[in-house]
Amino acid sequence: MPRKAKSEGIVTELPGVAAVSRALCILSAFQQGDQKLALAEIARRVGLYKSTISRLTESLEAYGMLVRDEDGTFRLGTELIRLGAIARNSVSRHPEIHAALNQLMETTGESATYYVRRDKFRLALFRIDSPRTIRDHIKVGDLLPLDRGAAGRVLLAEGTNGSSPSAFDTIISLGERDPEVAAIAGPVYAHDRIVGALSVSGPIGRFTKTNVRKMSQAVEEKCRYLSSLLVLD
Repeated sequence: MPRKAKSEGIVTELPGVAAVSRALCILSAFQQGDQKLALAEIARRVGLYKSTISRLTESLEAYGMLVRDEDGTFRLGTELIRLGAIARNSVSRHPEIHAALNQLMETTGESATYYVRRDKFRLALFRIDSPRTIRDHIKVGDLLPLDRGAAGRVLLAEGTNGSSPSAFDTIISLGERDPEVAAIAGPVYAHDRIVGALSVSGPIGRFTKTNVRKMSQAVEEKCRYLSSLLVLD
């Protein structure tokens, strides 16, 4: 049963062991673009007392997950890089997903990304950049909103049945997350459940009606292919 923890006037639900959950909250406080965080900023983001954070960071430092610099600020440790590499390679059908993204990029000329859902966000798990000079700039590890963008809306369609006639219909977004970026995305299923979203994205001016039709067909083809493999896992 989740435990209730009161800190700085905030009552939050913590799953499992409270101390472990708090330590993981500290790591999760880091966001894209953060190189270092001061103790006060971590406390503000996670809603814990500074004294509590100080105790927990000692354990995180001991395991190489957090580093305290001379100025007292914290940065993520290299142990997380090792674990992240293992986690990415442990994703089911990792080589096939990477190959599908590469083929999708070559077919469409646009950047191709594989997203998975992470709570209220979508996580860019795999990415192949377009070789074109002008392209959108998403990096592996980026967290983007679920409610804006084609891939996000695909991942929100949790009730979709993988065997329905419209299961692999693609979604197009034009300037939803970024006014200059368009994207086309489709669902990847495992046993009739959406587990990921394949997306191609780039400058909105290149997403003409003719190109959208061709891109949609390419995305749907790869979504069907990956879904057929994941059923076997």
